[in-house]
Amino acid sequence: MCISSLIRVSCPHARSLLPSHPHPLQLGVSQVNRQDLAGWSSEGGPSYYALLGKPGWSNGPISPHPDYFTALLWKQLVGTAVLASALASGDPSVSATVDAHVWCGTGGHPVVTYFNANPAAVELQLPAGVPASPRTEFLLTSGAAGYDPTALTGDRIFLNGNLLSADASGALSPPFPFPGRAVPSGGLVLPPLSYGFLVLEGAATPACA
Repeated sequence: MCISSLIRVSCPHARSLLPSHPHPLQLGVSQVNRQDLAGWSSEGGPSYYALLGKPGWSNGPISPHPDYFTALLWKQLVGTAVLASALASGDPSVSATVDAHVWCGTGGHPVVTYFNANPAAVELQLPAGVPASPRTEFLLTSGAAGYDPTALTGDRIFLNGNLLSADASGALSPPFPFPGRAVPSGGLVLPPLSYGFLVLEGAATPACA
């Protein structure tokens, strides 16, 4: 699968949590608000959409869900300018299960956000002149050794093989900002049934200068 056409599209209030295709910024959407932070969603019953706490939570210890950690990683890594890009693949099964967008990151480097719902790894090719390495990877999976088919609907998420969690006081493990995995060389391969953030330190894209 290939990404092409990196052109900057700015939006100072972008707060989207996960990529979609096409990206909302390219459709003129400037902000995405989260419905629930914790506990209940409305008078009708408990929320299964909250970032924190069990459905129906109203008091006591609170535990973060995987999308809470996703939101933290987004804030840590992704800026407010998305680069207009296009995905192309000759395999319809890949086109239907993989999505990716390229942003100007908070550190000034391009950041690829991706989602691979395919049960197989997918190689991602960047435009000519945009090196895939060196880079820092933040790969999120349902298991320590990659995706765990028995845990895809569970409430645990692993960052580069390490469980993301919080103790009773709210302290995060590992501490925030979260560490990535340095990759000095090699192409982009998206692990099966994963999503994540790829910071391209080797790509000096003028749009992110």
